[in-house]
Amino acid sequence: MSLTLEAPAKLNLGLEVVRRRDDGYHELRSLMTAIDLHDTVTLVEGRVGLEVEGPYADPDLEPEANLVTQALDLVGALGWYAIVHKEVPAGAGLGGGSADAAAVLRALAPLQAGVRPEDVAEMAFDLGADVPFQLVGGAALVAGAGEVVQPLPLEPTWAAVAWPRLHVSTAAVFGALREDEMTDGARVEAVAEALRRGADVDLGEELPNALWAPAVRRYPELAAARDALREAGWRPRLTGTGSAMFQLCRDQFEAAALVEAAPPPMSTWVVRTAAAPALA
Repeated sequence: MSLTLEAPAKLNLGLEVVRRRDDGYHELRSLMTAIDLHDTVTLVEGRVGLEVEGPYADPDLEPEANLVTQALDLVGALGWYAIVHKEVPAGAGLGGGSADAAAVLRALAPLQAGVRPEDVAEMAFDLGADVPFQLVGGAALVAGAGEVVQPLPLEPTWAAVAWPRLHVSTAAVFGALREDEMTDGARVEAVAEALRRGADVDLGEELPNALWAPAVRRYPELAAARDALREAGWRPRLTGTGSAMFQLCRDQFEAAALVEAAPPPMSTWVVRTAAAPALA
């Protein structure tokens, strides 16, 4: 038996950090959307191990540190071999590793006796803050430290994405966040509520990302990449802790023009938002 699943990347359209919790996590309010840039995860029964291939495979990442291996262990899926084809770069704020882990949970949790939906949600959060959203896909308001996922009706749109080939540490960026950069989450929540009501929302207007400033302080080269995109006609927004940046577009042609204008050696993609997880 084998299963092959898409593992969509994500964008943070807005991200506010409310506070640092007593458990060490940060309380967030984030408007997140899956995109149709994705890894592919193939699970083969009867073998054990992990193989990672593709243009963004990390040869230095030990199998034990890979979230796919951790997801297999956590769900209790014995005797499965995972092949991950990486089209989403790591350390980019696109949630590729989290999406891979979520694909394992979606595929194998239903096959395990006694595993309830609430167990799967708990496993997802144990694996990482982005994994609960990646289980759901589409678009959502994400709260708590990532464990609260409230799906939202978001019409698919086009976006241009650029990655300056800079690997960013999520922990390092959060470690550089200052108290005065935390807010109450009201701006992101207001947009989420407008989407729930079916009101017209211009998501092209930039929502805040509290992690822009700490990311630039920790990685000054990110500022240079941002400025280069601006000179090329972009209005770049950071996804998560970065380093990937994006711009929502009117149509596919605008996204393609931005991608064409992006300075080398950036990796670029034209994507659609609000992608749902699917069998490949």
